[in-house]
Amino acid sequence: MSQNLVKFSFHSKKCLNRLSIAAEAFCRLIFRDKRSLGRHHKRMALLLSESEIQDRLSSVPGWRREGKTIVREFEFKDFLGAIDFVNRIAEAAEAAWHHPDIDVRWNKVRLSLSTHDQGGLTAKDFDLAGAFDLKATGQGR
Repeated sequence: MSQNLVKFSFHSKKCLNRLSIAAEAFCRLIFRDKRSLGRHHKRMALLLSESEIQDRLSSVPGWRREGKTIVREFEFKDFLGAIDFVNRIAEAAEAAWHHPDIDVRWNKVRLSLSTHDQGGLTAKDFDLAGAFDLKATGQGR
């Protein structure tokens, strides 16, 4: 009986893998612009032009451009305030499946955003920057 279970399990995994590949191919046909195929698939975002970057920077005060990234430093009352903020933004980053570089220095948190798989800045970076700004003010908990 256990041999049949092993054979079934192995066969099932092969079938599920084939189904997963077929489902991804189907999604690529439907979403021809290669936008979100689901949480665990990479989202293919379009790089922003220089003028789009400047426009988007004006919508996230306090953020500045450094090469292919946008950065901002947040200051809190103490170390625990900084860590609390990092925990709040971690939830937002995970939900968006887009993760910042985080540097904590006692009561200061420096965030850097870039869409690494695209090699520069996309709308995802600015959307998340706005969400982080809300988290810093205590909104969007």
